[in-house]
Amino acid sequence: MQYTLKILATFAVVLMVMQLSAQGVFENYVDGEIYLKIRDDYPFSNNSSSPEVNFKRSLPFLVPFEYTYGIQKAKSSFYFAKSEQLQRVFRIQFSKKELVGELVRALNQLPEVEFAERIPLCKVGHTPNDLGANNTTGQYSLHLTQAEGAWDIIRGAPGVVVAIVDNAVQADHVDLNAIAGRDVADGDDNPNPPNATFDHGTHCAGIAGANSDNGLNIASIGHGISIMPIKATGDGGDPAFVDNGYEGMLWAATNGADVISMSFGGGSCFACDLVVAAAQAFGSILVASAGNDNSDTPQFPANYSGVISVANTNINDVKSGSSNFGSWIDVSAPGSSILSLVPFDDTGTKGGTSMSCPFVAGLIGLALSARDVYNPGMSDGEVVNCVLSTADNLDATNPTFIGQLGTGRVNAYNALKCVVPCPVINIEPFAIYPAGLVRYRQASEEVHSTVLCEGCELTHNSGGFIKLTPPFHVKAGSEYWGHIEGCGSGSKPSDNRFESVSNKVQGPDNHKFLLAPNPFDGLLSVRFEIPKSALVSLLLSDAYGRTATQWHAQEPFDAGEHTVQMDYRQLPPGLYYVTLSTPDGRWTKKVVKSN
Repeated sequence: MQYTLKILATFAVVLMVMQLSAQGVFENYVDGEIYLKIRDDYPFSNNSSSPEVNFKRSLPFLVPFEYTYGIQKAKSSFYFAKSEQLQRVFRIQFSKKELVGELVRALNQLPEVEFAERIPLCKVGHTPNDLGANNTTGQYSLHLTQAEGAWDIIRGAPGVVVAIVDNAVQADHVDLNAIAGRDVADGDDNPNPPNATFDHGTHCAGIAGANSDNGLNIASIGHGISIMPIKATGDGGDPAFVDNGYEGMLWAATNGADVISMSFGGGSCFACDLVVAAAQAFGSILVASAGNDNSDTPQFPANYSGVISVANTNINDVKSGSSNFGSWIDVSAPGSSILSLVPFDDTGTKGGTSMSCPFVAGLIGLALSARDVYNPGMSDGEVVNCVLSTADNLDATNPTFIGQLGTGRVNAYNALKCVVPCPVINIEPFAIYPAGLVRYRQASEEVHSTVLCEGCELTHNSGGFIKLTPPFHVKAGSEYWGHIEGCGSGSKPSDNRFESVSNKVQGPDNHKFLLAPNPFDGLLSVRFEIPKSALVSLLLSDAYGRTATQWHAQEPFDAGEHTVQMDYRQLPPGLYYVTLSTPDGRWTKKVVKSN
C-alpha cells in the first residue's frame, strides 16, 4: 500500500495468550499495563512538567478496582504533548497481569472512560550476523544505492535531525554526531544503553548518521546529519522489546525531529493512532520497519497512514528471507549483513528490516539537506516522493513478489537528482572566478559544455563541480551552453541553454543588485547601484530566516554603482539570503556558501 493511500487497519486484534513466553504472560502485549483515556468532559488538570499522577486523587473511579486487579500506579505517558487528547491518556500499571481482559472490559463500562485497551508490545526483531561475513564488509548498501554520487551533490546538514526511537542509543559513541536525547521509559535525559545487550538502537543510529570522512569505523547514508537518540526501553527491561515506542515517537516529534526512525513493530491501538497523528501534525516524517516474519500481515506503526514502511533486501537486490512483504510496503532498502556501530565505541553486523528502516530515514535526512540548499520551496511530501519514486525496480530479481516490495530498492543518487532542480545557470558578468573548484549547482551523471569567455578553460566532473583554468573574467553577453544528462527526476536528457547576466541587471527602481561568486567559499562581492546618495545596509540570514550577520555603512554612498567585499568565512556551508536596504526599499537575493 503506497505512502499516500494507506488505509488504517481495524483495531481489533485477536489476543494470543502464551504462558512463559519471552515477555512473561502475553506475547503480543505489554504485561501488567494498559492505556486508558478519560472523556473530554471529565475534570482533570494536566501537570505539563511530570508524568506522575496520584490516581486515587485524580482518577478516583479506579479505586474500586485497586484490590481486585492490583492497580499500583497511573502515569501520564504523554504529559508533554500539545494535544489535550493525548494528555488525557494514562498508562495504568497493575499486578494481576492475567486479568487484563477482565479489567479492560470493566473499565470500558465506566462513564468516565472513553477507552481502555491493551498496549501492543513492539519488538525490535533483528537477525544478527558475524562481523565481516559479507564480501564488502557490510558497506555494500552504500555502493548499491550510489551513495557516493549522492554525496557529490551534497553532504548531510547538521541542522537536519533524524530521531532514532529504540531500546537505547550510545549518544557519546566516538563515531556518532548525537544531539540531546531522552529516555522516555525511565523518565530522564540519559538515552545510553545500560549494558552492551542494548545494542540495537546504536546500530540503527550508525546506519542513518554515523560520522563519515573521519577515518573511523564506517560511513553512513546521512553523512553529516544529526541524530536524536530516544531510549524507549527501561534499564531493567528486555532489550528485545521497545515498550515505550509511541511515547518516544511523540517526544521526538515535539522536540523538533525532522525524521523519526522506528525499527520496531507490533499491533495497533487507539492511543497509538492518536500519537501518529500528533507526530505528523508536528511535521515529522515517520519511517518504520516492516517486520521480520516473512509474512504479508501488516504490522504497526509501519502500516499507519502516512508512515513509510520499509522492507529488507540483500546485496543481490533479492528480498531477504525474513522480511515482511505485501501491498502495504512503501519501499525497500538494504538490510542484510549491515555493518554499523554498537556499544561501546565498537562496530558489529546485524540484519533485518530494522536495518533497512534507518537507511531510508537517513536518506530522507540527506535529501532534506539538499532541499534546504538547492530547492527550499519543495515540501517534505515532495522530498519523500523523490525518495520513493526514484527507487530501482526489483521485479526482475523478485518475480514472486511483484508489487509487494513497494516502489523498489532506494537509490540515493537518483533521489537527490530528483530533489535538486536543473535551473538556468546565470554567471555574473563582473565576477572574477579564481582557479580551482567552484560548486556547479547541477546533479548530473555527465556534463558536456563549450564556453565562450576571456582566456578560460572549463572542465566538469560528475560530482557537480566546475574546474577553472586559469582565472578568468566572464565576457558579458556571451552565450554558454551545456548538455545535461540524467538531470532531475526524468530519464531523458535535457538541454539547458543559458546566457551570462547582461551588464545592466535591473531591480525595482533601477537598482542593480548582484552577488558573486555564487556559490561562494568565504568572500562575497555585493554589487549594487543607487540613483542618489544614501546609507546602505546588508543583512545576511540563513535558510530559516534567522539573522546570521549584519553590516551598516558608516557614511552615505554616492549615487552610482558600488561593490562591497564581505567576509563570511566564519559561516557554515548552506543556503543564505542577502538583503540590501536603502531608504528607497529592500531587495533580497539567495546565495550558497560552499564547503
